[in-house]
Amino acid sequence: MVPRREIKENARKKLINNISGMIGAEILFRILKLGILCVLSIMAVAATGLSCILMLLPTVGFIFLIVPVASTYIIGNMISEPVQVGLNRYFLYIKKYSVKGNIRYILDGFNNYWNITKASALRWILIFAIPILLGVVEMLVLNWTASFDSDILYGNFGLEMLVDMAQSLVSCLQIMPFFLLAQLISGYYVWLKTWTLPWVLAEHPDLAPKKAVEVSCQLTTGKIGNIFVYELSFIGWRILDKLTSGIVGLLYYKPYYNMTCAEMYAALKGEPIEWTGNEFIQDELKGKSVAGTNMLHEKKRDNNSCGDISTIKLTPTIYGVCGQYKGYSFKLKPDEQIIIGRDAENASIVLDSKYARISRRHCAIRYVSKSQKYELLDLSRNGIFVDGKRLPNEGPVYLDPGTVIELDRNVLAFKLL
Repeated sequence: MVPRREIKENARKKLINNISGMIGAEILFRILKLGILCVLSIMAVAATGLSCILMLLPTVGFIFLIVPVASTYIIGNMISEPVQVGLNRYFLYIKKYSVKGNIRYILDGFNNYWNITKASALRWILIFAIPILLGVVEMLVLNWTASFDSDILYGNFGLEMLVDMAQSLVSCLQIMPFFLLAQLISGYYVWLKTWTLPWVLAEHPDLAPKKAVEVSCQLTTGKIGNIFVYELSFIGWRILDKLTSGIVGLLYYKPYYNMTCAEMYAALKGEPIEWTGNEFIQDELKGKSVAGTNMLHEKKRDNNSCGDISTIKLTPTIYGVCGQYKGYSFKLKPDEQIIIGRDAENASIVLDSKYARISRRHCAIRYVSKSQKYELLDLSRNGIFVDGKRLPNEGPVYLDPGTVIELDRNVLAFKLL
């Protein structure tokens, strides 16, 4: 069971601290989408015209009604998907670090453009595959049902002919809604099944298209109902957004929805968000520079205990051993102090609010280059532990590299490298 209420609550907290940046990201996203919309509009007009022409053909009209529409969606999403992946990447950054992201992440999707567009095209081909197949079946059934006499072509109309035409028309009208409903349900199911694909690509933009789709399907296995209910819960916001011509979406709904999607993806994944495609992340928060590097691929990972970090040699570095940042490292500038805690405004390493025993400003750490030791200042109520013993909080404590500090015993720990 996906904790939907908890997901939305976490998203609202992050929204409060980052609303201005999220609105800026949404504005840039809409500007990029506007250009793409112009291209799609031209394609839609062409597809509509082609559909009208092909619908005049008695034997293939119905199948070609859906093919131009499907082609428009597939090509259109190939163009727009890198922008969406970039936006998702921006929100994943906020989810991972609980700080305001850099708006340039929205353009990151273009760094792996072809890989992302191939994965997107594969997804939409899968979404439209069954509806197109059902369209073929519908065409065959309708042609079989429509028993028009060839005399109609030569103007030999009669009462019996009109009755046959009326009966055929009624039969067609009875069959078409069934096929239309089947097409919508099948397409929407595949869309839900691959719901996480844009987020998988945002986290791993260099992942092979087929592998990305497979990972997406694995993440949603057994969770289709949860995703459906989750999407359904936003229907009120979508209606309000339409009624206000997108103003509500710009100022609240869209940032809130995207943030909840990032939280939802993390919940479906059940593991910390990774960050591939960049060697490091520069986090500019009130002039503090803390680079966080994902080390998950440089060590053997153990999800049930504190990890083995013998293969990591970074100095000075704070390495996550247990808890939210397990497997991640944060490089420090010598003699520069950083704060660890739940306060997104002041902390350089921001911890999740689920850690109830962690203070807003839990501790301050500085690497002293002269002595080559770490200076740790306990600012918390619940303390910091080393080797099971609580450190004194009367003043700074100096620790050697290699020391493991526990901010929440057996739950949240970092190693000073």
